[in-house]
Amino acid sequence: MRPTWVVVGGTFDPIHVGHIHIARAAVSVLGADRAVLAVGDAHPHREPTVLDRDERIALVRAAIEGDASLVEAGQVGVEDASLVSAVRRLARRGRLHVVFGADSAARLVNWGGLAELSRYAMVWAVPRSGTAPCQVPVPMLPVESLDVSASAIRRGADHDCIPRSIRATTTAALARNVELTS
Repeated sequence: MRPTWVVVGGTFDPIHVGHIHIARAAVSVLGADRAVLAVGDAHPHREPTVLDRDERIALVRAAIEGDASLVEAGQVGVEDASLVSAVRRLARRGRLHVVFGADSAARLVNWGGLAELSRYAMVWAVPRSGTAPCQVPVPMLPVESLDVSASAIRRGADHDCIPRSIRATTTAALARNVELTS
């Protein structure tokens, strides 16, 4: 029988407890075997990432180490930086659900990849403060979200929201990269 996977795509700049919570909750609610965290490139409609993709992948892997329900996409042989490409490859091996934060999902109507993504996976959104469900063009997954923001973490706030196992490494990488771009 083919496995069922939840794909959580994002820049993970940096990964935080909210990402991990949503991935675990989606696995539970959808009855999936595991969640695949797909680290992507910076989105054209968002600010550039602070950490480069290799750093973000390493931090994701460190943050989820030891959790059998979570895996970084490269650990299952999918190195694609494009979410659609990663989902297309994963769909050959399992049944998929793709989860977006409601803030990102609200922008899906302007994104040309939603139709293609929907051919390979059921697309869901999870609640985010500041985004009403009526703004989201895909079904909402009934999970509780944490009020955590990678943007706030990059600005120097909420470092307690970084998983303890990678907090020192992440804060050092953020500080180093902020200094380089200043």
